[in-house]
Amino acid sequence: MDNLLESIAVFIPAGESRVVLNFSVKPGYGYKLFSKTPYLWRDTIPSFSPYRISNIIELYGTGQDKYYPYMYDWEIVTEANKTCESIRQVVFAQVGNRHLLSITGLDTVYRNTDSAVTMTGVPPGGVFFGAGVNGNTFDPSLAGIGTHTVKYAYMDELGCTDSTLLQVTVNSSQSVNQADSLYPIFNVFSNPSSGLFTMKVKSVEPYKIAVYDIMGNQIKDKTSFVNTGELTLDLREFPQGIYTVGIMTKNHSAQKKIIVN
Repeated sequence: MDNLLESIAVFIPAGESRVVLNFSVKPGYGYKLFSKTPYLWRDTIPSFSPYRISNIIELYGTGQDKYYPYMYDWEIVTEANKTCESIRQVVFAQVGNRHLLSITGLDTVYRNTDSAVTMTGVPPGGVFFGAGVNGNTFDPSLAGIGTHTVKYAYMDELGCTDSTLLQVTVNSSQSVNQADSLYPIFNVFSNPSSGLFTMKVKSVEPYKIAVYDIMGNQIKDKTSFVNTGELTLDLREFPQGIYTVGIMTKNHSAQKKIIVN
């Protein structure tokens, strides 16, 4: 006796109609599809066995001699084409303020004989990582000669994390020569500030000062022919954020990050 796997009771009006079965059939062989009453119309044109549909199903026999009743408009959905939708759930999200991360107190170039420096992460409460890093200090002698990446990672009260990176180059003290003295040296004071910064510059060549926003767009520049001195950099017209100030001579350059808060 055949095992009944799926059944459905449907109303079929007289004439041509379409019946939705929604049967879920596992891969297999020997399935039978039939109806008891009423008798459904069948074509008198002989069919040829087997009858395949897109390599998904194969009709290989019928109880009505060579005719296939009620099998002319098949629609088959494979499991791979099904979409699975779950019940929608309410999710609550808490959105905090975006934090602009930066590292201060750390230059971009050192010699391996320089003393360790203390770094400050903004906002406070984060952790420093990288070669030569010990807590909140960077020691060029521990980092070694080469270019290193110092990372400052921060997690806020909501558990949201972010980080910022700063590349630091450590040179050998034995490589000091005349060419090395051509690199401009400068410091920025009152950093972070409300937009008014003081720069102390030492350079043996004429230099240009340029300021870039976080996207790398130049927003301000100034050309000076004073080899050494102190000047004021006014960014009060620009919004709060992280900027990069750079000094460029004909053949050399140096950069530092500054914060307008």
